Amino acid sequence: MVGMVTDNWLSLAENDLMTAQTTLGTGRRVFLQIGLQCHQAIESILTAYIKHHASMPANAEGLLRIVTELPIKAEMDDQALQTLEWLSTYPILESMGVQDAGDLAALLTEEKTAELLARTKELFDWIKSRL
Repeated sequence: MVGMVTDNWLSLAENDLMTAQTTLGTGRRVFLQIGLQCHQAIESILTAYIKHHASMPANAEGLLRIVTELPIKAEMDDQALQTLEWLSTYPILESMGVQDAGDLAALLTEEKTAELLARTKELFDWIKSRL
């Protein structure tokens, strides 16, 4: 147990990641929702990291901005940073609405979503190992 607050955020993050995995496994074509769940999982585990290390980014909004303010950024490789950037597109797509997303929605394929989920799990485990 790393601390009650940290454990709570970690539990939320794990639930989001498990939900994304389960949803992808159902064959339902809700790829935007899965991407948002992946985004939420990383956002929650970053919050767990922040709570555990008692470090708080100043007015950081968005995954890349949050990470920029944290010590773990120096340890992140290009793929981890690219995954954060990729995940950051999902709230934008959601705010556009499916009809307005046009060609961007076409990029939300099962193959791309499975790749995003795999990369999210890898990043998730990497951050978790630093708690």
